[in-house]
Amino acid sequence: MYFTDDRIDELRAKVKGRLSEKRFVHTLGVEDMAVKIGQLCLPDSIDELRVAALLHDISKEYSEAEQFEIAERHNISFTEADLVAPPIWHSITGPLVIADEFPSFASERVLSAVRNHTGGDPDMSVFDEIIFLADYIEDGRAYIMCEQVRNQFFELAAAAQSRDDYIQALHRATLSSLENTIKWFVLRGRSYHERTEHTRKAIMAKIER
Repeated sequence: MYFTDDRIDELRAKVKGRLSEKRFVHTLGVEDMAVKIGQLCLPDSIDELRVAALLHDISKEYSEAEQFEIAERHNISFTEADLVAPPIWHSITGPLVIADEFPSFASERVLSAVRNHTGGDPDMSVFDEIIFLADYIEDGRAYIMCEQVRNQFFELAAAAQSRDDYIQALHRATLSSLENTIKWFVLRGRSYHERTEHTRKAIMAKIER
């Protein structure tokens, strides 16, 4: 699906009115990073990547009650694995909000990327993976682990000689981000979604192939 610059500008203004200043600054960072990665890995989909980036956290700041109310209204039940991982709840409700309130932007790829941008998915597409990684390494992420993965991706990309090489750089950086996320939760004795581990193994298999 193609989105014009004017429509994306309109969406950006609407999203700004829905998010806190801090969340909106992060969202703009994800949009910028998704463009940078997309120009290397998926250059024909920049406009759609921008839309997915702008909408990826649309329900992030909703309360727990609001998250459950949205899911219930759409006959969606949180699984046991979902319930122990509150950070992924907005990736469940986000696509529902987009379909309801931003239907003209609700392409299958946008909805899939929003659905998978936090916990990942073993069957993530390259489009999904770009949003996933952009969320982790956008320039506003000053954490050392995020900086290391950001440097890793662009160093690998600088040495790339083909589109396949860029995709490999994407996979390797995504794997590093997943491993960092798992390590972060384990060190703090906190639960993380089982899908994150399944995604880590799937990305590893892609790299080995």
